[in-house]
Amino acid sequence: MRSNIFVEVTAVERARLEALVSDPQAAQQHVWRARIVLLTADGLGTMEIMRRTGKSTPTVWRRQARFMEERVDGLFYDKTRPPGKRPLAPKVVRRVVELIQIIRRVSDLTPLCLGHYLRRTMHYVI
Repeated sequence: MRSNIFVEVTAVERARLEALVSDPQAAQQHVWRARIVLLTADGLGTMEIMRRTGKSTPTVWRRQARFMEERVDGLFYDKTRPPGKRPLAPKVVRRVVELIQIIRRVSDLTPLCLGHYLRRTMHYVI
């Protein structure tokens, strides 16, 4: 477990963070991020910060690190992450489009039923 995390907050940064925490119109994710930084600056430990904010250890650590790297502006956005699923390969997309066209030409099914049969057919063909 990490220890001895010290965050020095300037008077301007503290005023900005406290204004954010007290603003009822502020996004809640920004409010709890600011609270984590303020509690860290006040010298509270990770466990106490977790208890007061209801956030997990990795979340507290991530927000502390982000503040130390990018200061207050780093609390207003999330870092980009790669998408969860990779897009289909162009070859697969072309094959699916071909199958849809073939099924629509051959089939006399109504468009509402086509989706169900299309999934089953593609499952066996692909």
